[in-house]
Amino acid sequence: MYQPLPYQRDCLTAIEHARNRRNTKALAVMASGLGKTVTAALDVKKWLAASEKGSKVLYLCHQNDILEQARQTFETVIGRKETYGYFSGLGKEMNSVTCLFATFQMMRDYTTWFDRKEFSYVVVDETHHLPAPTFWPTVEYFKSDFMLGITATPERTDLKDLSRFYGEPVFVLELEEALARGLLTPVDYRLITDEIQNLEVLDTPVGQVSITELNRKLFVPKRDEEIAAIILKHVAEIPDPRVMIFCPTIRYCEHFARLIPGSVPIHYALPAKSQRLRLESFRKGTSGVVISVDKFNEGIDVPEANLIVFLRSTRSRVIFKQQLGRGLRRHAGKKNVRVLDFVANCERLEMVQQIWEAVQSKKSAEETTTSEPVQIDCGRIQFTEVAVWIIEKLAAIRRGYTKEVLVQYLRDLAEELGRPPEGDDVIEAAKKGKCPSLTTFKETFGSFIIALREARLLLDRKRKLLLQLYRLWKQRARKTLTIKDIQDYGGQKHGRMGSAGHFVNVFGSLEIAIQRFDKYVMLRLQLLEELKTLGKKLGKRPSKRDIDGAGKKGGISSAKRFAWVFGSIIAAQDEAGLIQKSKGGAPRTHTRRKILQQLKTLGKKLGRRPTMQDVREASKRGECPAPSTIQRICGGFDKAISDAGFK
Repeated sequence: MYQPLPYQRDCLTAIEHARNRRNTKALAVMASGLGKTVTAALDVKKWLAASEKGSKVLYLCHQNDILEQARQTFETVIGRKETYGYFSGLGKEMNSVTCLFATFQMMRDYTTWFDRKEFSYVVVDETHHLPAPTFWPTVEYFKSDFMLGITATPERTDLKDLSRFYGEPVFVLELEEALARGLLTPVDYRLITDEIQNLEVLDTPVGQVSITELNRKLFVPKRDEEIAAIILKHVAEIPDPRVMIFCPTIRYCEHFARLIPGSVPIHYALPAKSQRLRLESFRKGTSGVVISVDKFNEGIDVPEANLIVFLRSTRSRVIFKQQLGRGLRRHAGKKNVRVLDFVANCERLEMVQQIWEAVQSKKSAEETTTSEPVQIDCGRIQFTEVAVWIIEKLAAIRRGYTKEVLVQYLRDLAEELGRPPEGDDVIEAAKKGKCPSLTTFKETFGSFIIALREARLLLDRKRKLLLQLYRLWKQRARKTLTIKDIQDYGGQKHGRMGSAGHFVNVFGSLEIAIQRFDKYVMLRLQLLEELKTLGKKLGKRPSKRDIDGAGKKGGISSAKRFAWVFGSIIAAQDEAGLIQKSKGGAPRTHTRRKILQQLKTLGKKLGRRPTMQDVREASKRGECPAPSTIQRICGGFDKAISDAGFK
């Protein structure tokens, strides 16, 4: 019987706790080499033992190679008492097996062959691919009792958040922590930076040189023959070498294979059978060197690999971790894995340094929390003096964006959109030069969600979703809302409000979202009564100043609370019936003519063209509407400024 390792046991406990809380989905994040598939198989084994006879399991991923490996693992862990089969290019044994291993590509075309409740348990491997439009519909089709997503790299390259599908991960053990705890093979990391030239560019004052300019002037590619000679020198130093070389293109892969004697190229342009034979040859040691293009990024384990080579390195942290992970699995007789990184850009140096600093930081914390002195071997990396100079220059260039500046970018974008920005909004705005890249926000704050929280926009996101539920509640004649309502009316399919995933992402679960909505309705009704009472007492429509004054005396909630719940004071006044309507039914509060005059007055006061921040501050003083109101009434903020006579 297979005995789980301590951290795998922790993961299994976390998954079980999620089920005990009646969660139907769970996300587990575990670095490459730690046994994600084994952990999933152990949980499935427990599930099948407790289920009724006839319960079936579906294992989904996007590659046949991963399916073959997963099936072997499941058969080893669960045993031969259950039956196993493929629904992919490897075979179609759909109705006669307990555990079905299928590719998304095959399932997408034949989903309706299966009953929606055919599988009680669904495992989604490499689940960071799940938000892709070709993958998600398949998972959405099946109504399983439980779904487990497993991945080593939860950060998607298109930056969509997995938590909108699963909620927060129930277990996380990423690469940095795994190395720090000594759970993976120690790394001997060699940065090959001999080709760096034109170092005088590092003396250029910050602000007069860009990262692109640094890359163009500093990194002069080595000749391929020189690179091959360096690799062969290291191969000769390693007993029983098993070498993985990662290339950027198929053409370069084939070209470079001719420079390394005995090497075998593996890529997707080759027939599937040829790929499998070459991979098996490498696993058995018949071929000592494989050169690949995106073939070993994920899911394929060759524990014997002891030399990893990066050619023309990627800027992607996700792909970097995937490729590095191919050599990190422990294996008998393997003391460490040597990594040769032929650095091709500044960002790669910075990425490696950040990851290594995180490992060292976690390692120190791990050692200080143990009861006895312990020395964890996680490997080493040496930065040359030149590499340190480049990293320092890069950091100085990036410091042009302080947290305060980035927060203001987010707030301005929120004003322009009329709602809190999503990651995709930032990406589009960055393309137009309106704000920094999404990567800048994530690197500065740690995550985009933290950036929104710092900008006080996360609360706005909750308010937006609650407001959407309120509108649905009113449309349905004030019927009590259910989780099914959110699932039926959410998402792009109906275009009525955020998807169920959005609600899970913001509130943690659909159950909590419904609970918060019930409180939101009660609060909204309470605030309307307070506003009506104050209006009767004053004999007029209460202004923000009136509400703040009454709030200080304890007779009414604060104006800030009204603005959060209703979106604005005007919206609250409108719903309370305190705003006189025009013939068309619109509130008679702001007119285009009045707004333009207010902008002219503000411009004269400032002695220049008013910016969005100027208008925001003036709005707080009651001198003009908020930028979002101006945008709505005048057809855009810039248009309003232009129509007011400013260039």
